[in-house]
Amino acid sequence: MIYVTNGCFDLLHEGHRHFFQELTWHMEGGDHLMVYVNDDASVRRMKGSMRPIISQNDRTKELVKFFDLLFKGGHCTYTVRPCSSPVIAFERDITENVSHSVVYAKDAESGLDGPEAQWAIKKGFAVLSIPRLPGVSTTDMINKILHATNQSNIPRP
Repeated sequence: MIYVTNGCFDLLHEGHRHFFQELTWHMEGGDHLMVYVNDDASVRRMKGSMRPIISQNDRTKELVKFFDLLFKGGHCTYTVRPCSSPVIAFERDITENVSHSVVYAKDAESGLDGPEAQWAIKKGFAVLSIPRLPGVSTTDMINKILHATNQSNIPRP
C-alpha cells in the first residue's frame, strides 16, 4: 500500500506529529509513505505573503529527519519530495508507476474539496481523513508569538 500526502509543513509542531502518528497507525509492514512539500510560492498563495517562515528546502530536510525518527524501526518506508504542484507530482510519481493500492491522507479540516483529494477520488483511490488537534497549527503558533511580542518587551541576549 502507498500512502500519499502533501502540505506546507512550515514550523513543524505537535499537530504535524499527531497527523503522521495517526497515519502510521493505518500503515502495515512494507507500506510506503510519500510526502510532498509544497513550494514557497504555493505556500504564499495559500497562507499569505509572510509565509512560509522556513524555505521549502529546509522544510523538506526537517521532514526527512522527523521521518528517520518516526520510522526508526523500519516497518515502513518513506519518500519526502519538494513539489510546486502536488497534483502534477502525484500524476507523475504515483499514477504512472503504481502497482499498489493508494491512499491519499489529509487532515480533516482540509476536507475533500482540495485539488489533491479530488484527484485521488477521480483516480478511485481511498481518502483517509485525519482529525486535526484543535488549536494547534503553524498559523496559531505565529499568532501567539505576535501577540506575545506585542504585549511585552522580550529582552534579547
